Amino acid sequence: MGAAASLDRRAARTLTGPARGHVIKETTVGAPPQLTPVSSARRVASRGAKPVPILVQLCIVIATLAVVVATVALVRLLVQARATAAQLERTMAHVDATLPIFEQTVEELRGVLDVTSDILARVDRVSSDVEGVSGKAREISNLVVNRFLSPAADMAALVQGVRTGASFLFGAHKRRRAAEAAGASEGGNHHE
Repeated sequence: MGAAASLDRRAARTLTGPARGHVIKETTVGAPPQLTPVSSARRVASRGAKPVPILVQLCIVIATLAVVVATVALVRLLVQARATAAQLERTMAHVDATLPIFEQTVEELRGVLDVTSDILARVDRVSSDVEGVSGKAREISNLVVNRFLSPAADMAALVQGVRTGASFLFGAHKRRRAAEAAGASEGGNHHE
């Protein structure tokens, strides 16, 4: 009775099989078992729990899709971050290659700036010397004008005055002589 009774008991009960959501039913002894689909609500109900509402199932599906979308986005972000890191490595290699050239250029520029600052210092000294010389030249020209040209102008005016006076005197004397010479030639007495 052991083997036959155990098979009868198996025929009366249902077992969960290898495929989830399917129930294996044995109908007769020795016949192959049949798989029949069982809904999740029936499974939950058979265990004594309440079935999951459709709204909750829909929310679970939406949350699952959101997790999948977020995972895809994160994978794309990681791929982009990897590409950006590779580009950054190439850029840093280029910067490392050009850094010695840049340092050499900076050193040359420092040399040029030192020479330029020396030249500007010399130009500044020369301009201050020129300014001093021009100030002295202005003083000398003022001195020449005040000491020599002003008196020379006064002397020139005095000489001009003397000439004018002399020409007036000599001109009057010549006119008188000319008048006397003209009167002597007419003869007679002009005083009467």
